[in-house]
Amino acid sequence: MLRFEDMVEMSYEVIRILETKLGEDLLPPWRYAPDHLKKLVAEHFVFFHSNPCKGGDELHEMWQKELREKGWVYGETIDFENKTHPFIDTSFLNLPLLQQAILVVLPNFIFASSILSISGTYDDFIAGLKNV
Repeated sequence: MLRFEDMVEMSYEVIRILETKLGEDLLPPWRYAPDHLKKLVAEHFVFFHSNPCKGGDELHEMWQKELREKGWVYGETIDFENKTHPFIDTSFLNLPLLQQAILVVLPNFIFASSILSISGTYDDFIAGLKNV
């Protein structure tokens, strides 16, 4: 039985492991991730869960719009304090292949974890969605 928090952590770890296997070591393990990163991951989980039928390009455009509305701008690095991100002005097709893969794989993982959540903890899952 998965709780909302467990599904968010698992989706983060899927991304972290995928990035590590492909030679990028950008994310710390979940237990060491700062709270603002955990909150952002939870928001992205809800975002992907709310848009399960979108393609990677549509999800990326929606993500760009969402971040811009929150005041994020282009920057060479991801900086939570200054709200900068290197991919905020990059089209889906110009993203590194790793980022494209994440946008294709992650929604499928989230869908699968959502199905697992129904087995006894659906209320927890919905409550988690409402609290993000």
